[in-house]
Amino acid sequence: GMAVDWWSFGALGFDLLTGAPPFQGQNHAKIQERIVKQKLVMPYFLGPDAKDLLTRLLRKEPNKRLGSNMPKDMLLIKKHRFFRKIDWKKLARREIEPPIQPLITDPELAENFSTDFTDLALELRWRQREPVWRIQLCR
Repeated sequence: GMAVDWWSFGALGFDLLTGAPPFQGQNHAKIQERIVKQKLVMPYFLGPDAKDLLTRLLRKEPNKRLGSNMPKDMLLIKKHRFFRKIDWKKLARREIEPPIQPLITDPELAENFSTDFTDLALELRWRQREPVWRIQLCR
């Protein structure tokens, strides 16, 4: 549902701002358990606006989560202090220059991706029940 999408947005934002996901574990079961049971802990270095936005997006109760009451919550999100420097009308018209523009010398190259990923071996598998190729990165 919509509330899950906003929770995912919060988790992605947390990861981008801190360098780690909000809940960690050795396997999917542990991560899911921590999502449900563990209190969200914000690193000290996040500013109050980031903490407020992430806390509201990562609420455990979907009906209390920011984003669960659309379209009203969209206005709350856009007006949140974390986004105070964004001119949403200019952004919609694509009039804002991105702060980081990667150098692309050849669209076929993966030059802007870490070698942690580009050096991984590929393994092609044919899945019997699904007529699609699955490319898996192998460590």
